[in-house]
Amino acid sequence: MTARPGLLRLSVLFVAPAAAAHETLRWTFEPPAPPGLEDGRLEVPLAELGGSWRQLFGAEADPRAPELYPRSPEARLVRTGERGTRALRLAARGGKALVASSPLPVPDLPRFELRCAADAAALGGGTAALAVSFLSGDGSAVGVEAPLELRRGAGRESRVEGEVPAGAALAALALRIASGPRDRESALLLEAVELEIKPGLRVQGLRRPDLFDDAEDVTFEVSAHGVARGRWLLRHELRRWSGDRLDGGEAETWAPAGRPARWVVRPRGARPGAGAYRLSLEALDGEGEILFREVRPFAVLPLAPAAPRGLWRRALGRVAALGADLRYAGPLEPAPLPGAGLHAFSRERSARPALVLATGPESSRAAERLGWVTAAELSFIVPPEPGDTEPRLPVLLRR
Repeated sequence: MTARPGLLRLSVLFVAPAAAAHETLRWTFEPPAPPGLEDGRLEVPLAELGGSWRQLFGAEADPRAPELYPRSPEARLVRTGERGTRALRLAARGGKALVASSPLPVPDLPRFELRCAADAAALGGGTAALAVSFLSGDGSAVGVEAPLELRRGAGRESRVEGEVPAGAALAALALRIASGPRDRESALLLEAVELEIKPGLRVQGLRRPDLFDDAEDVTFEVSAHGVARGRWLLRHELRRWSGDRLDGGEAETWAPAGRPARWVVRPRGARPGAGAYRLSLEALDGEGEILFREVRPFAVLPLAPAAPRGLWRRALGRVAALGADLRYAGPLEPAPLPGAGLHAFSRERSARPALVLATGPESSRAAERLGWVTAAELSFIVPPEPGDTEPRLPVLLRR
């Protein structure tokens, strides 16, 4: 069967019997042509590709700054290389440009790898990024992964790996470019792009990012997706952030055909106290081979004795709402003050803290020393004055 030009081509690569297929979604940039004929034009408007890719303009690209996305220059499909294959050329002149793919189905697997080949020689001082968004079956967003930055001089091929959010049924790509401040035009050639969806472990705590308070049990639901029918074993090990081992164990389960293997991990002494921890997981098949590994950092936060529990729950939920790609990154090091109780969170694949949750009595002074401010999303929670009964839970953002 021949795929329609420009649309998804899906290949299934079967690996060892213990694991299900990887699925690779590939996009092409060849416009449709009559059977037996070849389009000899050097450049073709992107609109001729059909619905698989389209350029967004004005308010559709960004309702907050529609003037940055003019209708010129238009994205083009151009011939490149000795083989004459087509690439997507996106350019910006003093503003920005955005093209997006149509959403395409993805299997129920928890890992992805986004790969692309691009020529950024004409990018100049501009910036470009390719991002993947995951959607539910009704088209609502369930997660936007951190963009894959494409830079001049960084090499032709780029790739990034990440976690497919739970509930994802569709994936869509977006390529965005911004003109350099001194460039007449900044342009990028996107030559090839593919998204591989892989088997692996999905780990879910009570909320995302992984936060617990010290009055609730530390519990994780773990599932191995893309596995064969049969016996599966999960090993876990719990350590403090300092490295001290607290607990370890293993549990066996049976995976039905076409369904994930599932476990509930509740370490002995499920309330380890306030602090930062790492949970290490290994999934083994019936032959004893380790197929998947995962390390999940998490934090246990102190519950203020006189704090209304509903307010605390609401605060933790608002932290999770700051982004599906927000990950717990451990205690902020070096700590600006002892007793500040600072916990750092970063975006997917970024080592820099995106925000800090401060729970200690010195949080206000620490915030002032760091030059950070309280997040507007949590403005209803303030550091307490003497005699207050509210929890010490300001959330601090880098200025």
